[in-house]
Amino acid sequence: MSKKEFLYQMRLKIFQEADKKEIPIVLLCKKHQLSRKWLYKWKKRRERLGDEGLRSQIRAVPKMSNRVPKEIEASEPPPLYWTPS
Repeated sequence: MSKKEFLYQMRLKIFQEADKKEIPIVLLCKKHQLSRKWLYKWKKRRERLGDEGLRSQIRAVPKMSNRVPKEIEASEPPPLYWTPS
């Protein structure tokens, strides 16, 4: 089982336990050593996306607006000093 799949299964078990409403959220968080902020963040995502929302999501690569174009980056740099011809 991969690390991502293990995390998904753990999150799913925690929320299945929370759905039973046998113990308060505070005690559930203490039992699993989680913060309430963490639990409510994942709860919101689960409500929005279902159980698949508990899976880790791939983050997009940031786009740098001021990046030098690859054509210029690949070309040879100009000389650092001026030489008379």
